[in-house]
Amino acid sequence: MERDAGSPSAAVAKMEPRVAPVTAVEPRVAFLNDKEANQQLITSKQYARNVMVTSKYTAVSFVPKCIFEFFRVVANVYFLLISVLQLATPWSPTNRFTTAGPLLFVLLVTMVKQGSEDFKRHQADEKQNRRSCRIINAGGQVEMIAWQDLQVGQLVCVENHEELPADVVVLATSEEEGRCFIETSNLDGETNLKRRIAVNPTAQLVAASWSRRNASRVWYLPFIKEADGADDFVVNFFTFLILYNNLVPISLYVSLDIIKVLQANRITSDVNMVYEGTHAVARTSELNEELGQVEYVFSDKTGTLTCNVMEFRKCSIGGISYGFGTTEIGRAVAALASDKPHATSGATKQTPSPAKAKINPLGFNGEGSGSAVKLDINSTDDVREIVSPAGPVHPPTQSEEGSDPKDAQVHFDPNIHFDDPGLLRTLYAGGKQGELIHEFLMLLSICHTVIPETDAKTSAVTYRASSPDEEALVKAAKCLGYNFVAPAPLMKVEISRKQSLLPPHMKTQHEQEPTAKCYTIVNVNEFNSTRKRMSVVAVDEETHEYILYCKGADNMMLERAASALNDGDAAAHAKLVGHLKNYAREGLRTLVLGRRVLSTEEYKEYNEAYIEASTSLEDREAKLDACAELVERDMQLLGVTAIEDKLQDGVPSAIFDLAQAGIKVWVLTGDREETAINIGHACRLINDKMQLLYVNAERIDALIAQLDALHETPEIQRLIRGDQVAENLAMVCDGKALVHIFPSRDARVKMSAEAVERVQLLSEKLLDIARVCKALIACRVSPSQKAEIVQLVRKGGPCGKTQPITLAIGDGANDVSMIQTAHVGVGICGKEGVQAVNASDYAVAQFRFLTRLVLLHGRCNYKRVCKVIRYSFYKNIALVISLFVFNFFNGQSGAPLFESFVMAGWNFFLALPIIVIGVFDQDIPEVVVLKFPQLYRRGPVDSDLNMRVFARTIVNSVGHALICFFGCYAGTLLASQGLYVLGTLFYTALLGTMKLKVVLLALNWNKYHFAVMAFSVGLFVFFLLVYPRFTFMSYDMFGVPAHMIRLQRYWTLLLLCPVAAMTIDFTATAAQQQFRPSAEDILRERFRSNKSKRVGDSVAPMSVPLESSSPSIDRLFLAGQSIDEDNKSDSKDSKDCKPTTFVVTAQPPSPSRRPGSSSNLPLYDSFKASLPHPEARSSFAFNGLDEPSNRHASGDLPAQEARDHARAQLPAQSPTKSHQLLGSPACSGRSPGTLVHVAPRQHQVSP
Repeated sequence: MERDAGSPSAAVAKMEPRVAPVTAVEPRVAFLNDKEANQQLITSKQYARNVMVTSKYTAVSFVPKCIFEFFRVVANVYFLLISVLQLATPWSPTNRFTTAGPLLFVLLVTMVKQGSEDFKRHQADEKQNRRSCRIINAGGQVEMIAWQDLQVGQLVCVENHEELPADVVVLATSEEEGRCFIETSNLDGETNLKRRIAVNPTAQLVAASWSRRNASRVWYLPFIKEADGADDFVVNFFTFLILYNNLVPISLYVSLDIIKVLQANRITSDVNMVYEGTHAVARTSELNEELGQVEYVFSDKTGTLTCNVMEFRKCSIGGISYGFGTTEIGRAVAALASDKPHATSGATKQTPSPAKAKINPLGFNGEGSGSAVKLDINSTDDVREIVSPAGPVHPPTQSEEGSDPKDAQVHFDPNIHFDDPGLLRTLYAGGKQGELIHEFLMLLSICHTVIPETDAKTSAVTYRASSPDEEALVKAAKCLGYNFVAPAPLMKVEISRKQSLLPPHMKTQHEQEPTAKCYTIVNVNEFNSTRKRMSVVAVDEETHEYILYCKGADNMMLERAASALNDGDAAAHAKLVGHLKNYAREGLRTLVLGRRVLSTEEYKEYNEAYIEASTSLEDREAKLDACAELVERDMQLLGVTAIEDKLQDGVPSAIFDLAQAGIKVWVLTGDREETAINIGHACRLINDKMQLLYVNAERIDALIAQLDALHETPEIQRLIRGDQVAENLAMVCDGKALVHIFPSRDARVKMSAEAVERVQLLSEKLLDIARVCKALIACRVSPSQKAEIVQLVRKGGPCGKTQPITLAIGDGANDVSMIQTAHVGVGICGKEGVQAVNASDYAVAQFRFLTRLVLLHGRCNYKRVCKVIRYSFYKNIALVISLFVFNFFNGQSGAPLFESFVMAGWNFFLALPIIVIGVFDQDIPEVVVLKFPQLYRRGPVDSDLNMRVFARTIVNSVGHALICFFGCYAGTLLASQGLYVLGTLFYTALLGTMKLKVVLLALNWNKYHFAVMAFSVGLFVFFLLVYPRFTFMSYDMFGVPAHMIRLQRYWTLLLLCPVAAMTIDFTATAAQQQFRPSAEDILRERFRSNKSKRVGDSVAPMSVPLESSSPSIDRLFLAGQSIDEDNKSDSKDSKDCKPTTFVVTAQPPSPSRRPGSSSNLPLYDSFKASLPHPEARSSFAFNGLDEPSNRHASGDLPAQEARDHARAQLPAQSPTKSHQLLGSPACSGRSPGTLVHVAPRQHQVSP
């Protein structure tokens, strides 16, 4: 009866207690209410105790397990080896505890951290195990005991809405037939209710009473025997190995652990990521920096991009569509198409053979445009277009305006906007169409697993459903007069009519009363991700017919429909398919409904197979699925339901910002192709300027031809070889094609070597093509296919490059595999349980918070961690270089320059300031970072921590160490001071240099910076004053600080050496910011001098994407005033305006922020050449953007001609006069965007 260690609680209603695995199905024996006998079974390990344990350690195992995990890190093993060499050999030039002391400290910190975390787990386990439950003891009395005391064989009493304390078998319930409904969200995240029925021998076992109350020093020099060369080499090797062991910063791991935990706390406490009281949660702190390096985002649709709040909007019955109005997604698609009316008019080009499709399937010509071909999904001989414009296709407009929903519903629900009274009129009029509508609504009323609950006080009925879709359909049926009031097995539906829509002859008193219709549900074929449908077999209590009611995905239902008996049925079927496509184009979720009347003999055959399958102990689900196939065929299609799931707030803007940050967003959904594409348009994932590449072949030969045709296109090949991304390409994949690329594990085992090689080749081609596309939409994909797609991208990076960092975000149990496969998993706290959140690394309440999590927290944490790593190596390399250089002055004896414990304190004196930087450093204000998503692009290319940057750090560290060493050496050349006086003097100077380096690294100072800086300096001073008095530790430092501080040269060198060393850094930084500033430098300077102004008033966001071939994000827009071609027809005054001003501006931001604006301002590349000479360049110039000399600017002139042309137009004026605001009267109205004045550095920067 022991529950899984990782499960919060057992919420299942099956009492098969956990037991050691057996090789065959054997009966297990327990004794009913026999405590002693059952205790013997537990003692003999036949059954487990009902105790939940999620903690990692016990009091006995904590120390050994924690030490074992600590030394699994290679760096810790290295320091352990150094410590052993120091402690166990005479080769150490330093004190024996120089390395062992810090290592022990780090170990203790780690153990404290692990112990505190595990203590919290122990508390949670204790709280869970001490929960109470009711049992019926041997005397028949109800007794309260703790969950952990529950034994196998005891009778447990559970009331409604209570949590089960263990795995149980249902013996009896208060409901008919001994049934109950359970929820397993605590185990698997599924919130749908599952039906369980008591075992037959005890199904009626309910008592009447239950129904009622429910070493010493050597002071001489001995004779030293001369050692041979081999021994001398070994001793020297280990001596210098120990001396230079600080080359690897021992404090780095513990510093990063502390920093990451505090970073995670900042994410959790971010008040700007709170929705309806739900905060963001950082479930791990190990991936904070990877959030700043994401290249691919894989997103689910339902509940992730959408609200997962379903609303019945339209339906199609008998070939007639009912319901008016346009959905939110439909309006967004219509607005998009109205802006570009020609976008939907792409001509389809037929070609006689697929061979021509392989020549140029994209249709690229010399001018970069052309039509394309598409391979038919069923035949390689019939070639159609595989590339089409991405413009959305409009659904047909309704010929009749929608009415007030109150007039179209029997029981009005303000949350349902179905507004077509024609459906009820046709229903009441009768005839064939009326009968179809009746069966349609009846199916909605009984083909489900919804449970109605009545409030005893208000008599209000609420529905508990397994999914929001089912709840929406049941509520829709109720609004239309078919009120489901009694649950299975005897389902009762009350049919009411709307008097105002009844024909005159039906308006009688009798007809005003609801009529009841009863059905007995005898079999249920449940929904799963493989079947994509559910069905029930019901017995009509009036006619005693066996009727199969079924609803499911269109691709599953259409292939199981009966053949058309006449032209009318064929026409209705064709219209139904057309309505399916139209609803999908509006972004509506569709289900196809069907029914079939079973004969008595057919039902008996099916029922026998159903009973056998449901009682099977092996492959039960597979057998039940095969059993359902016996009757789910030849169905009469009744119609289609269309449910709207609105987009979450801020989704289009979030996806736009992610794209601007250089992140590829791939949407993986189970919806049909048209729905997925139009939702892609609505959320701005794709646009009408894009060409869609389709991969949707059902047959393997057609799929091979389809991928070959795309992969061999010259334009695709050029992009693949250049590792570039085409801004105008997007891919649409279908799950039926991905079946061949990602076969199941069982299918892969049975495949031949040739077939495995073919699958590998197909996946490589798919990845090559997808990688050059701006976006990808995968439709009709299963949960396993989602994970396969993520795995393909994660492991399929180009040769010679690091594998891309992937992020997956979802909200449901079907997204867990995808979330766990990606490097970073993000769960949305939605309405489909908590399984996605439990499997994730970070949790947010809304998709729009992903931009803040990634673009802000991810970018900042990446830059902070990179700074910490660089500084940690910088300070330790400087220390080791000083020891290395000193050995050239002491005959390579291996003697240290510093006293052992002074050297061991190096990391302690310098740890806190860099930790504060790692937590609070912010190079640019938050709002600016979010307004300029292109700033994120430095992370994925690892521009802050690569070999080039690390080499600069090493050179910088070596330079500072040499300056300090030789500065102190020259300053004390004629002094007759002791070794440790000179060593401590140099140590202090080098420490001061390290402190100044921290000052240079910190970009925004707060109270924590000042506090830790003062504390670390005070700590060092305190150490120098106190440590020498502890002579039992070392006599070497006794009197050294007191003597040293009386030396004038000490204070002189303490001032000169750090300043001389850091002058190089300060000068280099100032020169770089003056002549080759980065985008961060420009924005930092801009908003540092305008703190009182709002960011939106100063700089508009960047919105034009950058070429993927350039890793630089320094692409803000510079433009001369006279370049705007849209303003050629301005007034005379504007014509006199000279191009004397350069501005930093941006094209319009996301449409959700500032719709309708436009700008033709060129990129910075067009005008960089026309800027003045470097010495006169503005502080807003950008670096890293010099293109090859043979590359043209964005206009028609080459770069050199553009430079000469721009210089010729610049008037010979002083900088003060030539740099003016574009907001002057003579130039008013010239630019549609917000402009930033660029002035020389000696002048004030003004907006």
